[in-house]
Amino acid sequence: MVSSSGGPQTSSASVGIDSEQPAADSETTVELTRDETFELLSNHRRRFVLHHLQQNGDSADLGDLSEHVAAWENDVGVAEISSTERKRVYTSLQQFHLPKMDKKGVVEFDDRGGVVELTPAAADVDIYLEVVNGDDVPW
Repeated sequence: MVSSSGGPQTSSASVGIDSEQPAADSETTVELTRDETFELLSNHRRRFVLHHLQQNGDSADLGDLSEHVAAWENDVGVAEISSTERKRVYTSLQQFHLPKMDKKGVVEFDDRGGVVELTPAAADVDIYLEVVNGDDVPW
C-alpha cells in the first residue's frame, strides 16, 4: 500500500536503480519514476514476490516462490495448493512478472536457473509499501 504522507505526485519524483550492466567504465543508473514504481507494484503477484524475498532471504527458487505466492492468493497453506494453482502462478511469474521486475532492476531473474534474487534497488521501492509486523502480508 501507499503511505498517506503527502498528496499525489506523478511526474518528477524518481527512484534510482543501478543496472548490473556496466557501460564504458561507469555504472549505469536506471531511474524509475514514481508512476513506474506504482505500476510495478500495482500487481499483487509482484508485491508477493517482493514480500517473500524480503522475508525469506533475498533469493528464491522459482518453484518455491510460485508455491508461496499461490498459497497467499488462495489464502491456504503451501501444502494445500493444487498443482493447477501452482502452475498458473509459476507460468505467470516466469513469463511476465519476473522479466518485468528484472527489466526495472528490482530483481535479478535467471530464467534458465529458475532463481530470483532481490537487488539493492528493491530497497528503494520499500517506501511505497506499508510497514508490516512479523510474517503478515501487507496486502
